[in-house]
Amino acid sequence: MTHPGLYRGFLRGVRFLVDEGVFVVQIGHFRSQIDVEDVAFWVVGYDAASGEVELTDGSRERLASATLTIDSDEVLRCRVKSRFPARFTRTGQAHLLDALHTSSDPPRVDVAGHLEPAPGLTLR
Repeated sequence: MTHPGLYRGFLRGVRFLVDEGVFVVQIGHFRSQIDVEDVAFWVVGYDAASGEVELTDGSRERLASATLTIDSDEVLRCRVKSRFPARFTRTGQAHLLDALHTSSDPPRVDVAGHLEPAPGLTLR
């Protein structure tokens, strides 16, 4: 998709239908099943004060710091919605890295004023 507004609408419309076990995109009355090759959700921001990540579907939830990893492309990932993998956008990753404390092993992340371990992060 090349139109930025349509792309944002598409990302905000991604849903998982538990009863059917499939991902769909729903925009207004339009709904269609989609195949997810990598991740259905992207982390677009992190607020250390609240400890919440902001996702492409517009939702916010507490960061599960124990699920943080770095993939082979050096992109941060975590689990969201209790079960789905998510990749961080550049902006989301920059926000999280500002809250990362690497002086301990494992590194720790500031989550709402508490330093929580991120054992899945191996920093180079």
